Amino acid sequence: LQRGTIGVAHKTMRCGKRLRICVRRCHDARVIDRGPYIPGREFDLTAELAQRLGFRGVGRIFVRAD
Repeated sequence: LQRGTIGVAHKTMRCGKRLRICVRRCHDARVIDRGPYIPGREFDLTAELAQRLGFRGVGRIFVRAD
């Protein structure tokens, strides 16, 4: 991925699917990759998206799919 890419990885959602991701703030993103491959994790955020949301580490996010 290019630096500054905004997106998430998900195991079953199709690539290109638009999502609204919320933690402390909300941001629109697209599914851009498969994964995560760590048991118990449903989404993996790009570094840029995590930074824009003010999210660090592992935790709960809220997702709305269009």
